[in-house]
Amino acid sequence: MAKRGPGRKRVLIATLSLLAAGVAVAAVLRAGPGIVTSAALRDARGICRMVEGERAANAGPIFEFKLDFNIFSKPPPDSFQERTTAFTRYEGFFRRGWFDREVLLRSVPLEGFTPEALPGFLVLWSYLRAHGRKLEIDADDKGVLLEEILQWIRIVFPSERAKELLVNLLIGEYEPFRGKPESGAGLKYFLLAGVTARDPDEHHWNRGRGTGEIQRFYRSVVQGIGLEEWNALLCDSRHPREKVRAASLLLLCHHPRRQVLLERAREALGDPSPLVRVAAASALASRRDPAGQDLLIGGLEHERWEIRWWCGKLLIFLGETRGRDAVERRLLMREPDRWVREEMRRMLQAFERQQLRTRT
Repeated sequence: MAKRGPGRKRVLIATLSLLAAGVAVAAVLRAGPGIVTSAALRDARGICRMVEGERAANAGPIFEFKLDFNIFSKPPPDSFQERTTAFTRYEGFFRRGWFDREVLLRSVPLEGFTPEALPGFLVLWSYLRAHGRKLEIDADDKGVLLEEILQWIRIVFPSERAKELLVNLLIGEYEPFRGKPESGAGLKYFLLAGVTARDPDEHHWNRGRGTGEIQRFYRSVVQGIGLEEWNALLCDSRHPREKVRAASLLLLCHHPRRQVLLERAREALGDPSPLVRVAAASALASRRDPAGQDLLIGGLEHERWEIRWWCGKLLIFLGETRGRDAVERRLLMREPDRWVREEMRRMLQAFERQQLRTRT
């Protein structure tokens, strides 16, 4: 039997080396998005810690008097803005697809908009900035935006944690910096607009107020959602935790089969949780079914301003006089939140305009 020569050994070693290198490259490519996203989150946490420390140091005791001899000069730059503008080192990776949505989602605390959530939103902002107009609704080619939305849906719809987080982001406290709670109205407004696929400037809520192109894009999104994702929502609409049930019902408003949504939402009107009942009424109202209108009228008295505002919008969208009168009564009773009061005025004006168009 002939012995193997040194040439064959070299070929064998080279082949094994190439194979090992290929396996290593495949492993890096598979793990790369998670590694890059984790690194970006680590840097973002460092930025947020520094900014929070600077803000605390600059605040000082309330009685402290600070002399500033540069009162006529330009105001000092905002340190958070400076650092977020400089936070671009990962954008090249993000443009190449090295971005792990699940890693990012897990980095956001279940409580919602807390100081610990800010790094995740900073990384998301950097990711969106890296793609620029490709992820805007008025982009010429909406294929990139469509795939981006569907990728998030494939993560959120089957995830109990993601759905509970969604509710906390919508109705929880908003405190991006420790000790500085804020309203967060604008951010929650656009988040809810994205979840419900409604134009945030349209108080009577004609879906796809703009061009037929936007309506076609919405239909493409709905058609791109698989049966597995829809079934996950139906299953979780009976989950033991109320916020998971509520989010599932809210997202079911997009179900392509109207009867599937109506049957499950009408059943959920008898849920023991007030939050779930409001979510069920919301899903029905999105299809102009008034079965939950009494619950929405009751929601105008809810302790959370987000739910009072949301119920008001849905009542106006249903277009019935009883709902309109309930919103007006709430406004006359001096709705405590200034932003909600202004919104309710706009809702009532939109209702009158809609009635006028109907009569003419």
